[in-house]
Amino acid sequence: MTLVVADCSPIRYLVVIDAIQILPQLYDSIVLPRAVLAELGHPHAPEKALEKMH
Repeated sequence: MTLVVADCSPIRYLVVIDAIQILPQLYDSIVLPRAVLAELGHPHAPEKALEKMH
């Protein structure tokens, strides 16, 4: 299994361009640290990313 660690930016922009579904196609397991989830839900995150989080 390949472990991939990413900060919030790649996840955020995959959501914004409606391409987040590519991650499960590429990886068997995806883990988002709490800090990344918190940043994705931050009030200053792009509106589209916030919509997907709630």
